[in-house]
Formats: sequence, C-alpha cells, structure tokens
Amino acid sequence: MSLTIEYKASSQDTAQAMGSGSLDVLASPALVAMMENCATQVINGRLAEGETTVGVAFSLQHLRASLIDEPVSVTAELLSSDDKSFQFCITAYVQDQLIAKADHTRAKVNINRFLSRLK
Repeated sequence: MSLTIEYKASSQDTAQAMGSGSLDVLASPALVAMMENCATQVINGRLAEGETTVGVAFSLQHLRASLIDEPVSVTAELLSSDDKSFQFCITAYVQDQLIAKADHTRAKVNINRFLSRLK
C-alpha cells in the first residue's frame, strides 16, 4: 500500500527560514514534515475511532538540494504493520531526481490515554 503526494514548498520551508542552514533551499525539517504527512495519509481509515499515530523513528538521507519553486513528489510505502506500529519506506523526488529517502515508524496510540500522560 502506497501513496504519492505532490507538495509545493514555500519561502517558510527554506533552510534559512527554518534556521537549519543559511541557504534558500528546501530545508531537511520541511522535507521530513512532508514525508511524515504522506505516511499518515497512507494509513487514514485503518485506525479505530479514538486512535491516531505518532512518529517514533525517522532516518533521513537528504541526497540533493532543491529549490523552493520546484514541486516535491513524495511517495510513502507501507512496508509492514502490526497491532502497535506501522513501518514505511519514503522517497522524495524533484522532477526525476531522487532528493531524499527515509525509513519511518509510526506508533498507534489511544488519543485520550496519550494526552493524559502529558499532564
């Protein structure tokens, strides 16, 4: 099961704006957010009422820089899942160039129980 979403980065997504670098290129933190968003959408509809997922592991290889005006195509593939977690392989392309790949794990949680532990 996989999903591909095309994202349009804005000036707020640059390394300079996010404080992760000094250049006006797509920031790694913005790329991670796109990739996590795509992964969560893959499993929409697979959770019971009152459940959600939270990211618990993310390993990114940011392979190429990209400009902000270039659309980023992100594909999240669900590799495996069990009662507690979902494992993904995620890729990001600009045009036909692979700019990043990642392994990502999301844990299934009960929303009320999760939030009550924060108080």
